[in-house]
Amino acid sequence: MSDIDNVEIGQKFIGTIGLKDGGTLNISLAKGETLYVLGGNGSGKSSLLYHWARNSSSTIFIAGNREVVFHSSAVSISAQDARQRVDWAKNNISNEQSRVEKAYHNSVDRLNALLFSLKSASDDTNRVYRQAHQDGRESELKKIAANEPTVLLNEALRRASIPIKVDWDKNSTLVVRKDGYEGEYGVREMSDGERAALILASEIILGDKNAVVIADEPERHLHRSISSPLMQYLREIRPDLSWVVATHDLSLPRDDVGAKVVILYKYFGQHIWQAELIVDPGALPASLSEAVYGAREKVLFVEGTEASRDRPLYQQIFSGITIVPVGTCRDVCDAIAGLKVVPQLHHMESRGLVDGDNRDDSASLQEKGVSVLDVYAIESVYYHPRVIASMLKNSAENVSLKEVEKSAVEAIKDTLHLAKMTAYRSYREKHLRSLLDEATFSSTVTDALTIDGPNLVSMAREKLEQLKAEGNWLEIARCYKIKATGAPQAIARKLGFSGFEQYERAVIKALANFQDLRTEVKSIVPDPFV
Repeated sequence: MSDIDNVEIGQKFIGTIGLKDGGTLNISLAKGETLYVLGGNGSGKSSLLYHWARNSSSTIFIAGNREVVFHSSAVSISAQDARQRVDWAKNNISNEQSRVEKAYHNSVDRLNALLFSLKSASDDTNRVYRQAHQDGRESELKKIAANEPTVLLNEALRRASIPIKVDWDKNSTLVVRKDGYEGEYGVREMSDGERAALILASEIILGDKNAVVIADEPERHLHRSISSPLMQYLREIRPDLSWVVATHDLSLPRDDVGAKVVILYKYFGQHIWQAELIVDPGALPASLSEAVYGAREKVLFVEGTEASRDRPLYQQIFSGITIVPVGTCRDVCDAIAGLKVVPQLHHMESRGLVDGDNRDDSASLQEKGVSVLDVYAIESVYYHPRVIASMLKNSAENVSLKEVEKSAVEAIKDTLHLAKMTAYRSYREKHLRSLLDEATFSSTVTDALTIDGPNLVSMAREKLEQLKAEGNWLEIARCYKIKATGAPQAIARKLGFSGFEQYERAVIKALANFQDLRTEVKSIVPDPFV
């Protein structure tokens, strides 16, 4: 029975890794799934990718040491020449020397063919658009226009925070317009990083349906702040693809929930490796970090678990930083302290961020490298007045911020229940902070902690009732667990969403698309690394 016969339904067989002990790792991926190939220099990452590409029938191969210089900014070859050059590149990847010879990477010929394909795809989309318009299929026009290749390409560049737009002029030249600069110039005058991003995005946009993307170190020509959002966007618009990415950036697999990871420790030649399949990317061995890192990595410890719904929000706010949920506030402090004790074992710069929870210990936490939110919990950020106001700008609903806040306040019905939750959480945090460690406990005599629960609940309820009477939604969001009330649902529906889950997903998407919302959120959430 072949390796392919063992693949589960819905999976695509990617390839086999021969192991030194005579065994094999057989790799398969579902559509949209990603395999990260990690390892130090000389571990055989590129050799493995070329090996798989040579044995795959449908591959979008993106070489790591690829050429990124265009001979011309204009389409300068015929359709027949373009087809021949693409076929030549696909056929010759089977050559064992293709990894080390420049001719088999993005040579001038191949980049000329890429420009031709991009222009042809744009022309074809415009043809389909004109036909739909002539046929009166008006409902289809918006979708067709949104999928025009240069539109997708410009959105990819925007997501990667590259301040340029490209378009075709009347001479079939791909020209560039840059924010803050007058005039335009050809793509061959772009910076190395801009050209690399354009090539990567173009190859994915134009790639065959249901193919396997094999990308060798996409960060080689691109900073992580560019490569990560760029890859994220390309995966969004091509859910039909499977992805194999060799990288030195450990934060990529750590941020990709559900991804698979293969670690290559040593290459022995003849397609034989010492390798390991890692199920949990968050448990990458320290030895690998030592091997692949030459720079410090920023890690932000937060409250919660790996399955927390808060993680996508953290990742949008702190792009380029590894987010690690570790449990409670005390766990956050312990994680940072633990890394400080063994600086020789890692290259990480760690900080913490915890919920507001009506704390009175923000100053002491700050000394430990832990910042405190100015709202009750991270999920309260979705419902902060400034975030709501930003979302209102793009809402089709004819409603004011004041009306939305009024609806949110009125949705809080059971003030006693909310007061109990808030009072208990405040008590719990103070109690945990007062716990003695084992050494202190054995040598300390202290009075028992006196708790007046009913009075704490009464005070919390009285304050909440007063804030409701004032219509002070901001202060309610700062001091109370609003997620336990009907307020989030009321806000979402006022803004035209079916419920709070749909609204929160829209906020996440808007954070990736709109700089004004990112600015507002960053003014609400402190940056522990500043």
